[in-house]
Amino acid sequence: MMFTRVLIHELKNITRDKMYAFLAIYPIVMAVVAYFLIPYLTSLGNPLASNIVTVLFILINGFMFGAVTGFTLLDDQDDKVILSLRITPINVSYYVFIKLAVGYVMGILSTILLLVAADFLPNISLISLIYILILAPMSGPIIALFINCFA
Repeated sequence: MMFTRVLIHELKNITRDKMYAFLAIYPIVMAVVAYFLIPYLTSLGNPLASNIVTVLFILINGFMFGAVTGFTLLDDQDDKVILSLRITPINVSYYVFIKLAVGYVMGILSTILLLVAADFLPNISLISLIYILILAPMSGPIIALFINCFA
């Protein structure tokens, strides 16, 4: 019950918070850039360069979601949201988990969009696609926790 309330609240924050608004627009911008850049690099005669740029976009994608999630967690700590959650029935660890999970799921969706826009899907096997979709967005929560650990 509390899990769904925190999730609904977090999804509503996407429309209110400027950082989350950036997360909504960022994948579209990256997909548009990849859509035009990757075929251009391939047409230059070096498919390795286009694959390297695609992998770089995938890695930056997870990093950006982690950075924004980490900074929103810091913002919540500065605004004493984390402190006020201690007196509510919502556990602080659930709240942090939900924030990290939302960033992870958005990272998965953004990675799928990026792979489709870059036309990278015909070049990889199904098992590689599964590994990419699981592991690449995982850097987001790791970066978010890293930022909060050392802030």
